[in-house]
This record gives sequence, structure tokens and C-alpha cells, in this order.
Amino acid sequence: MSKETSSTIFKKLVNSPVGIIAEFIVNKLAAEYGYEPLRNYFLEIQTGKTPPMSNTEYYASNDIEWIKPSDIGGNMILSAKDFISQKAVEDRKATIYKPNTVLFNCIGNLGRLGLVKQIASSNQQITGVLFNDQVHPEFVYYHFLTKEDEFYKLSSQTTLPIINQKGLGNLDFTCPNVSVQKEVVRFLEYCKECLDNFNYPTNSDFKLSSEILDFSNKAFKAFYTQRSLLAEYENQLTQLENLNQAILQEAVQGKLVLQDKNDEPASELLKRIKAEKAKSGKKEKLLPPIKPEEIPFEIPENWVWCRLGEICSKITDGFHNTPPKVAEGFPYIAATHVKSDKIDWDGCHYVSEKFHRELYLKATPKKGEILVVNIGAGCGTPAIIDVDFEFSFKNTAILKFDQSEIYNKYIFYYFILKRDEFYKDLTKGGLQPFLSLKILNEIVFPLPPLAEQKRIVAEIEKQLAKTKQLKEHIIANQQATEQLLKALLHQAFEVKEMEEVNS
Repeated sequence: MSKETSSTIFKKLVNSPVGIIAEFIVNKLAAEYGYEPLRNYFLEIQTGKTPPMSNTEYYASNDIEWIKPSDIGGNMILSAKDFISQKAVEDRKATIYKPNTVLFNCIGNLGRLGLVKQIASSNQQITGVLFNDQVHPEFVYYHFLTKEDEFYKLSSQTTLPIINQKGLGNLDFTCPNVSVQKEVVRFLEYCKECLDNFNYPTNSDFKLSSEILDFSNKAFKAFYTQRSLLAEYENQLTQLENLNQAILQEAVQGKLVLQDKNDEPASELLKRIKAEKAKSGKKEKLLPPIKPEEIPFEIPENWVWCRLGEICSKITDGFHNTPPKVAEGFPYIAATHVKSDKIDWDGCHYVSEKFHRELYLKATPKKGEILVVNIGAGCGTPAIIDVDFEFSFKNTAILKFDQSEIYNKYIFYYFILKRDEFYKDLTKGGLQPFLSLKILNEIVFPLPPLAEQKRIVAEIEKQLAKTKQLKEHIIANQQATEQLLKALLHQAFEVKEMEEVNS
């Protein structure tokens, strides 16, 4: 599992109850104290620099921590992974920050900040501000924790967003007296400890006012209520997905609709498909007979087990190498454009006729045939071709079959059912998943009579339409609940304000 970046950690803190509570407190303080430009409180402002890498003496010892943007975001108190030597400072090739300097990331991911508790340095993407005695530096951290947008508003846009020293000075800052700032920081650190431990600190020396404790209880009650509801919605979505899979499993086992004795048996359908294929005169590679151990479940008497290659006139793949892209030409899609609900034609690429024609003659994709992602993370994902125009593709296979004999949506839903299973089997041993043409041809497939294929699909879509409605309802509740914490805190403040007015 990949290690979380400082940027990811910082965003999690911003969106956590601590971040939300910090935003509320700052807004409440601003309503009382107002805003002033941040520059009014500067004692010293400096931007970092990178000592020349060509001089190894500047990096020969671990004298001074040298902070980079990747070090900012994980914690309020910063520490560096890299160091510079005292010689870099003596040669004036480095910027030195005093303890309690607040460092702002000013190029790229704006809005991330932290402070140093010891002498430190940084590269040129970072600007450090030492504040006067009216400001508690840790309060600055929490003040700007959720104000990323304000940094971007005052930035200039080049290749990367940049906020210069003047822009930093123009940021709005609310500055109550230092004792209030320290109390706010103490409370938010308390909240963060509660969040980290999912419990309140038991240190008997830790004292907070009854008002702060009351607010803390309301805030964390709101948080845990929200978290419980979101967990329940996630569970409901998982159960709904399980229900969808159960519907598809019942369908391919012949249990979703009744069999009709008047339907032509699937064995006759399979004979006819094979006879039509034989007429083409094309010699086909023989597929291995189905062994009893390959059959995963029982099917109705008028169904038949077959290999996918037996009912397809052709199974082939797309480009093996990425063709040069052009601004105009023939549409060309990669595996990322193949989604189970649609093919992303809006995001497709284009190739010249030379490259397109070579593949098109090999595959000749037609409307109604099925594309299947056959390599990478989306391996096994099917999509029905929904266009009449010519196109090419890569990292994707195509299933070609007589659509008057096989209902394309029945094959489509079979792949939806089996997709996760294919992916799991193909990635055993940590391999890159690859659904080869051999594997596709040899997939064991439960074939119903054509009339029943259509009845099955109709019932599948009827059932899935119901589960889709339920899913949309759950997601709507989920989205509303994500705003619950702010709403409950707002309500708590409003109630308190009304009590004060009425008293």
C-alpha cells in the first residue's frame, strides 16, 4: 500500500471535525473582531532558496533542517527529511528562519502551512513569516487551515499557481488578543487528540472551561453521528451491489424467469451457429471440450454449456502498440474509455487513416458487438458498441457474433457478473491482469434459447432499475449527511445565541 503524501494528510485534516470546528471558530471570531491584512502583523518575511547542488559542501552535514513542500502538511510542527550545512548559511546561499516562524507553501499546492520550533531553512517554494507579539503562531496555523481558496484568489497563474510575499500580506486575518488565540489552539489540539484516540484525554491536568467542554461534546457528538450514518450508507450500497450480483447470478442459472417449453432448445441454436460459421470456409482452431469440473452450476434442460468462442464468429484484439495521436482523424479509444454504462466517445483520441485502417480491417467493429477490456485495472469490463462510425481501439478485445442468434445484452450481463472473478483469477501472484484471446475463447458460457435470453434481459433490467432508484436515494442521503456536521454545529451556535438574546 502506498504511503500517504503530506498533501493527502493535510486535506484529511482540513476536512476532519478539527478542520470544520477551526473554520467555525475563526468565522465566529471574525464576526466579533473583524479582519485585517496579515501584513499588519509581520515582524519578518523571507522566501527560501536552494543552495547550489553542485557544491557538495552545502549538503555535507546535517546542521540545519532544509524544508521542502513535501514536508508541509502532515503536522503543524514541521520537520525536514533533508539538511544543509552551516557553510551554506555562511556563504549566504540559504535562508534562515527563526523558531516560531510560520512557513507557507507558496508555489503549487497553495494553502499548506506549518511552523518550525527551531532554526530551519527551506527551498524557494516556501515563504516564512515571523509574527509580532500580537500573534500566537499556532493560531495562524489553525486560522488558515481551511482557507486554501483565499490563497488561490490572491495568486498569479503561470505553469503553477504562485502567491508572492505581497499576496501573503494581503490575506485576511482576524486577531483577537493572544490569550484568546492560545485558548483556541488549546481547544483545537484537544479536539485533535480526541479525534486521534476516539476518546477524551484523561490527563487530570488538562483543564478547559465548561463552555468549551460543552461545545466539544456537541461537536464530537455531531461527528460520531455523522460517521455512524455514513458507515450505514456505505453498508447499504454494498448490500445493494450484492443484490445486483445475486440478480445476475439467478439470471444465468435460469432462475430469474420461467422456461417456456415452446422455445427452441439452446442445443439447436448452437448447432445452427456452428453450421453458419462452417459455411464461411474459415478453418477454426478447435476448442477443448468442457470438463465436468469446469461447470460451476446447474442450468435448465433446454440450455447448454458452451465455450464463448463457439458462439462468436471472431474474438480479436486492438492495437498492441500505442499509435501516434493526431488532432483530427479516426476515433481511437483506449481501455480507460470503456465503461460498463457507456463508451466515452467524448474523451477518445484520434489516429491517422494509415494506422486506423490496419486495425479496422482486422476487427471491423460494428454496432451491437461487445468490447471487453483485456488488460490493466479495468480488465473484464464490457461495453456494447453504440455507434455506426469507424473507430479503432487498444488494450481491448472485441466479441463478434450473429446478433440475430445471440442477444448482445445477455453476453454483456454475463461479463458484468463475472468481471470481478476474471480480475481476481488474472491477478494471482501479483501479475498484470491480461484477458488473452485464448482465455476469452475458452470461457465457459451458459447458453439459453434466444427467446429466453431476451426475457432474462428484460427482467434483469426491470430489477436493476429498482436497485438503481434505491442507490440514487442512498447516495442523496449520503451527500446530505456529509453536510450534517456543519449543520448541527450551526444549529448549536444558533441555539446558544438565542439563549443569550432571551436571557
